[in-house]
Amino acid sequence: QVPILASLLSAKVLSPTGGDTEFCNTYAAWDMLAEEDKQQIEALRVVHSAWASLFYYDPEPSLAMTQQMMAIGEQELPLVWKHRSGRKSLVLGCTAHHVVGMSAMESTQLLVRLREWATQPQFTYRHKWTVGDLVMWDNTGTMHRATPYDPAAGRLLHIILQHNDQYGEVLEPEKRYQVNIGLNQSDLASMVGARREWVNRILSEWRRRGLLEFDNGVITILDLP
Repeated sequence: QVPILASLLSAKVLSPTGGDTEFCNTYAAWDMLAEEDKQQIEALRVVHSAWASLFYYDPEPSLAMTQQMMAIGEQELPLVWKHRSGRKSLVLGCTAHHVVGMSAMESTQLLVRLREWATQPQFTYRHKWTVGDLVMWDNTGTMHRATPYDPAAGRLLHIILQHNDQYGEVLEPEKRYQVNIGLNQSDLASMVGARREWVNRILSEWRRRGLLEFDNGVITILDLP
């Protein structure tokens, strides 16, 4: 119902060419928008769906694939996300299908214009991977994408997602979010190779503070820092 809060991405196998990951800061992109634009778009809502992203890499998907992606569902989200800190960011990306209440033409033009704005060089960072790298980012304030690479290269990255609470407000103590990743703490730490000791320290500290639990491969988020 809300964007993923954070992602952790670890490089295991790399492509000889390409395969970098580009990030853009949608907090900064919002901050630098003209006040007139902010007023026009702040209250808008956008329908996001997994199947909308399908056409970015397969312009003519089969009906079976389209139906499979559509079965994931869709979700209406604010175009402008307000974090509990007060900061605002643009919620865009390849899953953004259409702006609620706009014609298809108007909606597409607005989403493309905002995407072009947010991906300007002053808002972006490009990460060139080495095996063992671990990158963490705030999904409520970034977009990311991989640069082109050979699909046959065997490129492999592992990702962990931390779910968010609505509008960044602190969760009530009894509210819990579970993510079944089929890993225990040792498995999770070993995913990131050379960073294993560091990941173990972080996870142990989160557990000490009562922020999460591991049980038979299920991460339970008890509260969000």
